[in-house]
Amino acid sequence: MAPGSSLLRIGVTDPPGVIDPRTMSDGTTILIARQIFETPFRVSPDGSAAPALFSDPLVEETGSGGVRFTGRVRADARFSDGAPVSAADVVGALADDPVFRTRGTATLQDDQIRITLFAPDTRFDLFLTMCGFLFREEGGLSGTGAYRLASCDDGVVRLVRNPHARVTAGIETIEVRAYPADPETGRPTALLAALERGEVDLAPRLSWRDVNTLRHTAVVLKPVNSTCILYLNNERLANPRRRAAIALALDRTEIAERAFGDNPLAFRATGLLPPALGK
Repeated sequence: MAPGSSLLRIGVTDPPGVIDPRTMSDGTTILIARQIFETPFRVSPDGSAAPALFSDPLVEETGSGGVRFTGRVRADARFSDGAPVSAADVVGALADDPVFRTRGTATLQDDQIRITLFAPDTRFDLFLTMCGFLFREEGGLSGTGAYRLASCDDGVVRLVRNPHARVTAGIETIEVRAYPADPETGRPTALLAALERGEVDLAPRLSWRDVNTLRHTAVVLKPVNSTCILYLNNERLANPRRRAAIALALDRTEIAERAFGDNPLAFRATGLLPPALGK
């Protein structure tokens, strides 16, 4: 980002799809949508769930055994068109979300939101960081996030500050620009060239192999949890001995080295879940 500029240019390889929380599925679209639409809770820097659309943490009903919770919508929540957010708006967003519906139901109780789960979950606030995106459909979709959609033309999505957001975004405008991967090699050659020319300020989804080719761009690597699972079709491979043979034939160390490079043993799985997710 140029000194004194209030424009952040983000480069991606996947062209953004329709920015609609009801249909989005690819990573680029979700990245953009999270700047426009909020979930009831957000993930805080320490990994816990912090209230976003809710005013306070969820309150478990006494004696419910971790299946019934209540909460209130924060009074200062506004859509980008200035309309206030009501408890009914949040209940509607949860009721329309197919992911939320697999876990429970949401109803309106006076001015509170009452959540009833199908199975106990005392940390359900973490689940609410992933579903229940709130939007308002009045001449287009508006959200309550830090930004609103300004335009989407020729592979460039432009976001500008939401004037009614609770917290003013530090950057005035964000542009997400698509640089499709090379059809022959699958590598993000065009995006890497744009970074080197200074046309892009940030490219958050590059592999370690790609960033190692950059010479005039600052590189920041951050640790992440990664889980790769091989699924086998039990109908086509009905014999469990054959399935076991395929699984045993895979060299997990070589797969980890191809995916992550140096120190593959640090990435080779020792169990079904990564250590950060428990045992």
